[in-house]
This record gives sequence, structure tokens and C-alpha cells, in this order.
Amino acid sequence: MEANIWERSKDNGLRIFAIGVKEERRSCEKWIDEHDLSYPVIPDIEGSIFKNYADGSVPYNVIIDKDLKVIYSSGEKFNEDKIYEILKRLF
Repeated sequence: MEANIWERSKDNGLRIFAIGVKEERRSCEKWIDEHDLSYPVIPDIEGSIFKNYADGSVPYNVIIDKDLKVIYSSGEKFNEDKIYEILKRLF
């Protein structure tokens, strides 16, 4: 996702946030370092962010438009092509 989606779309206004469900700040920072990410991983110690947008297990993918409307929500295996097609329509 880093190279193929984030890097190609970030200058068009795309914002990506990973949520560390039931994780603390240190483990999120470690995840960023281990995976060489340039977008933030936000700790969600209580799981409340996850509960607001997901109803399955992790990983879970959500796309929220500029009006804060959820336009894609899926607990299926990450499908980069599908995500990118949705994003192309937004940007």
C-alpha cells in the first residue's frame, strides 16, 4: 500500500491512517519502523476507533471521503486494485 496507493495519491489529498487496535504508542511506533511507513499508525488502546468503523477482525479497510462519509468498508483480504479503483474515482 505504501508505494502503490499512498505515494501515488497523497499529493491529491489522500490521507492514510493505520489504527493499532488495542495497541499502545510504542508498539505503533515499532510497526512504523519495521514496515518503513510514512503515514501514521494511531494507537487505539480501548479499540473505540475500530468499533466506530469496523465490525470484523483485523485487518479491516475503510475509506472515508472528504465529507467524512464511509464509502468503503471491508474485512476481506486487502485488495490493492479494488482500493485504488475506488480512490481514482475520489481523486
